[in-house]
Amino acid sequence: MNVAIDVGGYMGDYLFKFDEMDCDKIICIEPSSQYSSVCSRISNLLDTEIVVVNKALYKKGTYALSSDTDGSNIFSGNPESDQMVEGICFDDLVKDHELSHVKYMKLNCEGSEFVILEDILEMNFDVDEFLVQFH
Repeated sequence: MNVAIDVGGYMGDYLFKFDEMDCDKIICIEPSSQYSSVCSRISNLLDTEIVVVNKALYKKGTYALSSDTDGSNIFSGNPESDQMVEGICFDDLVKDHELSHVKYMKLNCEGSEFVILEDILEMNFDVDEFLVQFH
């Protein structure tokens, strides 16, 4: 099964790209409730099975998600005024979705990239191709 993981789904652009790449399943992780709802609406337009996870892929915990126009992140949020979001670690994502291999993985998660990549290496998890934007 060709699985793609889109970490930082934002407006769902990569859902269309992964769909064109004949993925059997796409897991889209987007912590912003606003943008995860956009991704959910897009998932209804495509034939590929798409699971939208409205959480932050980083570490277990609860985080304040900033609403910066340059990109929402869990590092500069204000718990008193910003959306609170649940954080999950990569190991839990793998277990929750019974993954043993991922064909494509896109990371654009505003500062969480290094932690996620370290988790993948520690688990010796098999990812064929990465697309990473570092912050």
